[in-house]
Amino acid sequence: MGHGRGSGTRWAVTIGVVALGLSACGPVEDPAAGGAGTAPPSATAAPGGTPASPGPGGPSGTAAPTTGPGSPLPSGPGAPAPVVRTGVPWHLDRLDQRNRPLDGKFTARSDGAGVNVYVIDSGVDLGHAEFGGRAKQGADFIGAPDAGDCLDGLGVGHGTFVAGIIAGRTTGVAPKATIVRVQAIACEEGGASGPATATGTATGTATGTATGTGTATGTVSGAARGSATGPARGIANGPASLRGPGTKGVPPLSRAKDVPPGPGAPDPAAEAALVKAADWVTAHARRPAVVNMSLNLAYRSAAVDAAVQRMTDAGIPTVVAAGNFNDDACGHSPVGVRGAIVVAAATTADRHWSDSAAFGSGYGRCVDLYAPGEKITSALAGGGTTELEGAATSWATPHATGVAALYLARNPSATPAQVRTWLTQQAVPGVLSGVPPQTPDRLLHTGGL
Repeated sequence: MGHGRGSGTRWAVTIGVVALGLSACGPVEDPAAGGAGTAPPSATAAPGGTPASPGPGGPSGTAAPTTGPGSPLPSGPGAPAPVVRTGVPWHLDRLDQRNRPLDGKFTARSDGAGVNVYVIDSGVDLGHAEFGGRAKQGADFIGAPDAGDCLDGLGVGHGTFVAGIIAGRTTGVAPKATIVRVQAIACEEGGASGPATATGTATGTATGTATGTGTATGTVSGAARGSATGPARGIANGPASLRGPGTKGVPPLSRAKDVPPGPGAPDPAAEAALVKAADWVTAHARRPAVVNMSLNLAYRSAAVDAAVQRMTDAGIPTVVAAGNFNDDACGHSPVGVRGAIVVAAATTADRHWSDSAAFGSGYGRCVDLYAPGEKITSALAGGGTTELEGAATSWATPHATGVAALYLARNPSATPAQVRTWLTQQAVPGVLSGVPPQTPDRLLHTGGL
């Protein structure tokens, strides 16, 4: 598959939602070893999880940032010169402008260098060109060790796409941050866990196949919509449709009918893997660090909430998705954890995303801010980039994580509370439409970083 938007034949398919399970692969290298806070069981002692070898890293601590929370960063003598990136996707362009029209540029003084971003997800294609060697092995908590992504049946790696939004060379908010792969979500059935070269094929009913090496286990790391093949419990934050480079000669397809999520029955295995992943990060994170959790359970889990709380209490900012259930985000873990940064999804028109009564962004008092979540361009597992036509809070969340990385690069000792305060105070108020009651009308902004 080619690189960039519009390369090759473009195609649209849908991704189904199935029951949540967790899958993991073994670590090779760890920029994450060493850390502070409480020391929960390491991945070495956890079945299916193995920590990586120590790597270099920065200091830990909780000193106040060089600029106070909510304060603009200096732009006079001594401040880094701004770097202007042109021809960027609309969602990057939106982050550095308080008002429209967009100018096709993304300008920032910070690039996230020196910040470790822990992506708790389906895996990451570590060798992808968008990461340029900056994606490192962390730990895996289900399945056989590998260094790739957990591909769904259509060859879309959820974690790779998320990581590309955070730190991709051309698609990312913080293009010099380091990605640390923490695999804790299993594949959709028919997927592959491994460094596969994903090629998509599609038929008139929006089905597809992915080829690669590895094993296929468990459940979805992606969509809340599409053709469901099982009860919709667990993680459900991916999009309903994919638009991007596909197999030559395959025509675009219409989107499949939405399928509502199921009742959200507890999934102990899924919860256990998430708990192990969060505790591993707590024990091994190397500062400055931030965690991305583009995932959302269909119910509340005391165990998952407690594990995420341990991360924030240990001084690690944690950014989580508001969920795709089009309901009160407070009803889904890990939303609601004290100190976590909760992100809802906005459309290309700066509107609260809601496709139907069953599918849309989570909302309510537990949400901190919105970020772009529709028609997002990022890294495709196996190589190249692609644009996802559908909206998802999974794609909104890493935008906020990327801006947090920009901030931490300039303020490496900032606490989770300081990062959260800075993000919410720099966010642009009053520019969104269709915002549900008791939900903050705030759109993510880089605040001059």
